Amino acid sequence: MSESYPLSALHMACLRNDAATVQRKLATRSLHDTRGVHGSMPLHAASRKGVAVMEILIARGANVHSTDDNGLTALYCAAFGNNGAGINLLLENGADASARTKWLGSTALDIACRGGSQDSANSLIQWGAHCTSFGHGVMTPLHHAAKCGHLAVVQLLTDAGSDVFAVNEYGESPEQIAAANQCPETAAFLQQIAARQEKYWAFAMGNQPRLGENSMVCQLDAGVVTLIGGLL
Repeated sequence: MSESYPLSALHMACLRNDAATVQRKLATRSLHDTRGVHGSMPLHAASRKGVAVMEILIARGANVHSTDDNGLTALYCAAFGNNGAGINLLLENGADASARTKWLGSTALDIACRGGSQDSANSLIQWGAHCTSFGHGVMTPLHHAAKCGHLAVVQLLTDAGSDVFAVNEYGESPEQIAAANQCPETAAFLQQIAARQEKYWAFAMGNQPRLGENSMVCQLDAGVVTLIGGLL
């Protein structure tokens, strides 16, 4: 968000997680009349740090679905600030785990994976965030995590069913993008998962080719392969 525009005293207090000042400001003004940088609401500012102010705003009727002019939600801001407790609070109050911004088409899960926050990514997935969806640059959350070498997040995503064969706009798989960004451990892990899934596919389909680039073998149970995804 740009800092070239003035922020209200309420927004500044929210950014500082200053609950006392926020209470005083809300005593004399309407929460719904307060917009800041690029149309952001106080909850957007508060979501970057802690939950004390977020709880006050939500109790006063703050809309967890509100977006700024770029389509950013409070949940996106919480992920950007690596505010795991804030993410959980928003999700518990009905925030859409898979909401996508107008700005670059990113989701909170994309940001959590890029930042390497395993706990935040796990919370979002548990609340229904789509771990196989494509965003800006035809990148999946797995691409973002792999690009930054966040192995624990990569493991979480593959366990949740992320497609290791998905390719971005340049035709790169998560394994390839990890290797290109000097993340050899992550690339090796993804190579192992891909080889295992190829083996499962060959077993199930009698060596027939995969249905498409985004087909995904995710489970082998007593010799039965379950496929999730298919052509997107």
